Amino acid sequence: MVITGAKSGADLFSFLVFLVFVPIIGYASMKLIGLFDLVDEVLDAGDALIVRNGDREERVLVADFVDVNYTDMLGLPRLRLVLRTPSQFGNRITFCVPRTFLGFRPTPVIEELIRRIDTAREEASDAR
Repeated sequence: MVITGAKSGADLFSFLVFLVFVPIIGYASMKLIGLFDLVDEVLDAGDALIVRNGDREERVLVADFVDVNYTDMLGLPRLRLVLRTPSQFGNRITFCVPRTFLGFRPTPVIEELIRRIDTAREEASDAR
């Protein structure tokens, strides 16, 4: 069996179109599902979260979060925290979280964090 190159200009054109559009579609898909805004690590420090991304680290108070969003899109469970004032990571901090056995609900640790953020947010609004 002999393998030869493209037999016509149309085959070469199709191949070049494929080479150009597949990376574009892959990049757009990853951007759409939010893989580019994930931080490396988030640690619980009681009244604050320690956020690490690369060589940068910041301590963010739990009371500074104004919204919490848990999603399990495409089997990638993520928690997105929206900040009252932007940090060095921006006004949103997104990170992957551990899965539960069935994967439909956040883990008890995440539910506790969401409850703590809601409580701190209510206390901050009562103090105003």
